[in-house]
Amino acid sequence: MAGKLLSEGSSSLDTVEKSVNLIENDPEINSVGYGSIPDRNGKVTLDAVIMDHLGRAGSVCYLEEIKNPISVARLVMEKTPHSMLVGKGAQDFAIQNGFKTESLITPKAKKI
Repeated sequence: MAGKLLSEGSSSLDTVEKSVNLIENDPEINSVGYGSIPDRNGKVTLDAVIMDHLGRAGSVCYLEEIKNPISVARLVMEKTPHSMLVGKGAQDFAIQNGFKTESLITPKAKKI
């Protein structure tokens, strides 16, 4: 997918975000995004970081109930003076920017 996006003129930053979104949305991958194995408290908590060619960076940590943390991290980079938002602050920021909360625990991850 990345090669196709780049050959179609997509920026490298857009290509990275869209490629990571594919992984985050795949319920068969249990290490990132939807379908991740819950933590010891039964919560799916996600982290993501992105950096552009100018060295600007954005990241989120301990983000709950938001499906695409890489996209939230990009907004942190582009819309705030911060390089990291964590937990409820990251979730509130995501919601304020149009992301919807949803359960990220799949039946398979719950069983594990």
